[in-house]
Amino acid sequence: CDWSSDVCSSDLVFCNGMPCRFHYKTPEQAEKVDLIIFAVKINGLSDAIEAVRPCVGPNTLMLSLLNGITSEVIIGEAFGEENLIWSCAQGMDTLKSGNALSYTNAGMICFGNRADDQPAEKIMRVERFFDQVGIAYQIDNRMDRKIWSKFMLNVGVNQVVSVYGQNFGSVKKSGKARDLMIAAMAEVIPVAKQEGVALDEADITYWLGVVDALS
Repeated sequence: CDWSSDVCSSDLVFCNGMPCRFHYKTPEQAEKVDLIIFAVKINGLSDAIEAVRPCVGPNTLMLSLLNGITSEVIIGEAFGEENLIWSCAQGMDTLKSGNALSYTNAGMICFGNRADDQPAEKIMRVERFFDQVGIAYQIDNRMDRKIWSKFMLNVGVNQVVSVYGQNFGSVKKSGKARDLMIAAMAEVIPVAKQEGVALDEADITYWLGVVDALS
């Protein structure tokens, strides 16, 4: 190993073997920004909200990539829902080991109105930006349902893969792991119904197709 090379540096973050050189500012150096993307785990969301407060102006849009069904509510309570973009990420098969990230499928960001078929101007602002920088996306203006549907996937995949101590491959093939995943996903349907969100077997079929396309 050449210890002078990037590959050996523990100070960098790597993506598919390539070093990522981020431009960043500390909260003390913050300026008002156009878009804030929250990409932390749920136990880091409160700290992230406080860190970005100096960056939030009257036209700052906010978008959350957290799994689950609560992050938009939490962010909305902190900053209001006027500039909040409902969203989720799907279709990625990212694996992390130390400071190295790897993936075969980058996935995409789904975003849109919470529950309104007419695209809002803030949605079109994000669409134009993603087009400019080459981020794959899908607009869904019923994101309240989409987020619950994605939650269905996570309830099935994450728990089962953890229990079996394996990877995505364990639920891509027929057997006990896949059957348990499907059964866990089905349990979300009546829970979502209590929140006024109508999921059904077609959602399970959709996510099975997504899982089967993963590395």
